[in-house]
Amino acid sequence: MSYDEIMELQERLGSVSQGASTQRIDQLPTSKYDSSSTNDNKSEGNSKKNDDSGDHQCSVCMEEFESGETIRTLPCFHKFHAPCIDTWLKQKAQCPICRADV
Repeated sequence: MSYDEIMELQERLGSVSQGASTQRIDQLPTSKYDSSSTNDNKSEGNSKKNDDSGDHQCSVCMEEFESGETIRTLPCFHKFHAPCIDTWLKQKAQCPICRADV
């Protein structure tokens, strides 16, 4: 099948969205990140910090969470910046870490 034939087929069939609906994304819980509740774990040494670094960092943008930022928690309990994971979920309705369906 040629590229032109594939493009024509896509026009006839339309594209299939694998993402979650905005309504479904909005149902997922959000919270404000509080760095004061995690500072104790960070001061325990590098090995502890490496073990739970996922609790302090968005795996989509790879940035550390800052106090007051809106964090969205997926059903698998992985946490991300809300704007980062919302954009991801519109494309693919799975957790980017464990691939669990949302």
